Amino acid sequence: MATVATLVLTFLLAAGVGSGMAWAVAVASVAAIGVGLVLAHLLIVVPAARTAADLLLLAERLDLLGAVDRAHSFERMVFPDGHVLAPLSRAVHRALTDAHRHRLAAARVHREMSHRVTEQTRLATAALAKQALTDPLTGLANRRLVDELLPALVDQAIAQGSELAVLLIDVDHFKRLNDTAGHDAGDAALTALAEILKGQFRHTDVAARIGGDEFLVLLPGMTRVQALAATGRVQSLYAQHPSHARLAVGRPSAGGPPTLSIGVALLGRDHADSPENLLQLADAALYAAKRSGRARTCTVDDLTDAA
Repeated sequence: MATVATLVLTFLLAAGVGSGMAWAVAVASVAAIGVGLVLAHLLIVVPAARTAADLLLLAERLDLLGAVDRAHSFERMVFPDGHVLAPLSRAVHRALTDAHRHRLAAARVHREMSHRVTEQTRLATAALAKQALTDPLTGLANRRLVDELLPALVDQAIAQGSELAVLLIDVDHFKRLNDTAGHDAGDAALTALAEILKGQFRHTDVAARIGGDEFLVLLPGMTRVQALAATGRVQSLYAQHPSHARLAVGRPSAGGPPTLSIGVALLGRDHADSPENLLQLADAALYAAKRSGRARTCTVDDLTDAA
């Protein structure tokens, strides 16, 4: 600004302005120019600098949005009323607050959807696992589950010195029943037995359909006397089951309502010391029951007596 005034004064002197009046005019002109420049600086340069500084402060406040408490950060960026940046800061505050609220809502929906998908996946996996270990017709365990549980039950009984009884159950003349009364009647005979097994044993026992018309029951902690009492109840209930009344009447070839043959073996007592040996003894007792006329229960003791 001083440089401009000096240049103006030099120009006037060079132009031959030498009188007192002319000099006064020159000085006044220089003064006017100086005042104008000062006013321009105060009105334009200084506010611009302040505005730039305020904008820098606004930018610094925007950096606070990385903080954990974002709502608090939004409030700190608002300039007070009357400040030149107050309208702009409030507009930015509203926009950021709305965006933050929408982001939180989207995150909540994402969490809920993720939870639902996870829960549905868990239920589907559990259902598939159950299907893999369950007989679809009867709802009992299948051979695969027996193969998984029996070794563990044998090890537990040996470690604890406790009993473990195995019942092997077969529906007598099942093929003849299917051929004469139809497969629906055969399925009814199987589901009737499954229903009885589900209702007669404890939740710690395992009832399974291991193939065709053959069923198996694992009875941890059950003695020989208790196992024989259980087989008697099962045979009695099965003979009286209402589903047998729906079988075809007047067909002598059907041989009457189905009956059960059962073989019983016990870990330790019957010299069984492994899952395989225990099942072999139960199977031998079952076939002893069939050879003896069916519709009865045999134990490993009956094998010894027959020998």
